[in-house]
Amino acid sequence: MIRREAYRLRPVMSGDLEMLLTWRNAPHVRRWMFTTHLISREEHQAWHEQLQGSESTQVLIFECSGEPLGVVQFADIRRDLGCCSWGFYLAAAEPPRGTGTKLGVLALDYAFDGLDVRALRAQVLIGNERSLAFHRKLGFREEEALVQRVLEDGRRENVKVLELLRDHWHRSKERVERSAFGKEGR
Repeated sequence: MIRREAYRLRPVMSGDLEMLLTWRNAPHVRRWMFTTHLISREEHQAWHEQLQGSESTQVLIFECSGEPLGVVQFADIRRDLGCCSWGFYLAAAEPPRGTGTKLGVLALDYAFDGLDVRALRAQVLIGNERSLAFHRKLGFREEEALVQRVLEDGRRENVKVLELLRDHWHRSKERVERSAFGKEGR
C-alpha cells in the first residue's frame, strides 16, 4: 500500500492548464458539473487568470508520488465567517478503489486546518449517487435540497446541499483515514 506521505495537494501551475482542460472536458467530469459545455482554451485561460490572487477561491492538484490524479477547488472562502464550499473531480473515469477517499482526507485536512474554516459545504446533483455516498462516507450531513436548479444546458436538476463541521471531521477523521490509507498506510 502506498503511504499517505506519497499523496499531496499542491497549487495549480500554469504548466497544468492543458491537462486540466482535458480533464474538465472529459464526459465523466462534465456530466456532473453545473456547467456542462465543452470549455474552450480561451475560457479556460480566463478562468485561470481570474484565480490569480483570488482570496475567495483556491484550486489544487491532488497527486501521488508526483503523478496528478485530480482537482480540488475551494470557493466562496469566507474567513470572516469560517466557511467555504468545495468541489473536486478525479482525472480517471474509473480510478483505483479508494482514490477518492484519499483525496477527501487530504482536502478536508486542508480546509479545516489549512484554510481554518469551521464549516465546509458541497452542492451535489441528486442524480450523482456516487458523490452523495462519498460525502456521507466523509461525514457530511444533508442540509437542504435546492429543487429544480436550472443548469446552463437548460436541464433542471435537484441539488442537495451538504455540510461538514470541523469538529465532526476531527472526530471521524481517524476512521476515514484508516479506510483510505489502511493501518500501515498512515
